Amino acid sequence: MATIRSIWKDENGQSMVEYGIILGLVAVVCVGGFRLVGNEISKALSTLLNSMKGGK
Repeated sequence: MATIRSIWKDENGQSMVEYGIILGLVAVVCVGGFRLVGNEISKALSTLLNSMKGGK
């Protein structure tokens, strides 16, 4: 019974799990941001490319 209690109270891996959750949330926010501005960036790059080619 004492072994089960010691395993239950062990907090060594807790910070790693917290960092994993934070990293996952940051990744979700980044993907969402890229999806929101992705089309605008694509349009701007297309416009730049066309102007460099001499087109409209």
